[in-house]
Parts: sequence; C-alpha cells; structure tokens
Amino acid sequence: MSVQRVLRLLSPMMRGEDVRLAQQLLVAAGHSPGSVDGVFGPRTRDAVRTFQRDKGLVPDGIVGSLTWAALCSMQRVLRLLSPMMRGEDVRLAQQLLVAAGHSPGSVDSIFGPRTSKAVRAFQSSTGLDPDGIVGSLTWAALCS
Repeated sequence: MSVQRVLRLLSPMMRGEDVRLAQQLLVAAGHSPGSVDGVFGPRTRDAVRTFQRDKGLVPDGIVGSLTWAALCSMQRVLRLLSPMMRGEDVRLAQQLLVAAGHSPGSVDSIFGPRTSKAVRAFQSSTGLDPDGIVGSLTWAALCS
C-alpha cells in the first residue's frame, strides 16, 4: 500500500485505500475523521487540520509528505507482552500486515503470538531487524 499520493478535499472527493489508511491513522492518533470509509470528505479534512495543528504543522487539511510522516510516526510501539497489548493501533498494524501479505490471524486488536510472528515475517521481507516489535521503522515501512 503506497501512501505517496497527496490527499485533499476535492470535487469529486478523493477515494481509495490510501484515504482509508490516513483515516485509520487519524483515529489511532485520537482525531476522528467520521466514518473510516476511504472517502476524503469535509470531516476527514477537519480531522487532518486538527492533527496538523496539534503536531505544529501547517493546518491546511492536506495530507502531504510531512503529514504522512507525522501520522505514521505517531503510533505507539507495539510488542508481545503479558497481558497482551490491545487497541485500534494494534488493529491498524494487523490490517497493514494483511495488506502486505503477512497474516496475523484474526484482525482483533490484540497483539498476540500470531501478530508477533507476522511482524517478524514482514520485517524480514523488508530488510528490517526481525524483532517482532512495531517501532518507528516498522510503522514507516507498514505505511509506505
């Protein structure tokens, strides 16, 4: 999944998996774009503006390279722990792993052993250290 396309509110509205990814990243960062539907509408633009303001970026509502980088680097570090980590960011990582061809088992928002194994496989396939931890480099690779 490529996130190189610049996303903005246009008529007709932009649509696609990259828009859905931006919306998911916004949700995981605590900025609701409304429905995560892959359509870049006014609520998505407003969520982007709020996110940009909070991160010290120009609040233009456009998801360009700086905003993509900020969205992808914002996510918490995920790893296999006891009790297991849970959350929307885990679900997002699982969805991105599936999109990259590395099944974490159920996309259930729980970072379990199968998710850890899928992370290691993804890391190996992209030349990263296969440590099973979704840190900044792995998030960046998943988002690109």
